[in-house]
Amino acid sequence: MSGWNGLAAIDLNAIEADKGGQTLPAGNHICRITNAELNKTKNGKGHRLAVTLTSLDGAGHVTDYMNVHNASSEAQEIGQRRLKTMLVKAGYTGANPDIAKMKGLKVGVHVVQGADWFDNTGERRKGGGEPRQNNPYFAAADAPAEATTEAPANNDKFDDDIPF
Repeated sequence: MSGWNGLAAIDLNAIEADKGGQTLPAGNHICRITNAELNKTKNGKGHRLAVTLTSLDGAGHVTDYMNVHNASSEAQEIGQRRLKTMLVKAGYTGANPDIAKMKGLKVGVHVVQGADWFDNTGERRKGGGEPRQNNPYFAAADAPAEATTEAPANNDKFDDDIPF
């Protein structure tokens, strides 16, 4: 550690600005799977997969948590069905999920506004975007109109000024 020479001596040219943890707003988004981690559940008796989906247009990300091994057979079935749906819509082939092969896949995500929550000090915080509970995924090729980031082609062959 060198001596302190004040703020004027700091060179920020090589420092990357923090992009923050912007969650996606409600709506339909085309995303890339940028991360997936398998973690133990809070009680230590099961495992859940945390999949980070980052919007291709840079609007943010959402994380989907899927119970893939759980003491509750119903929770496990829901989590595994959700995982399979995401992978099928992303074009993944194979019966066995592989985290390394998931990363980089594109998939459409229906995002909803998450519930508000309370932080450690008891202050209410606004909920962020999250994949909706039912049928959250769609194939990127089947993107709804509002999920596309390209401008529509101008196919108007009329050149008159009639405003209707």
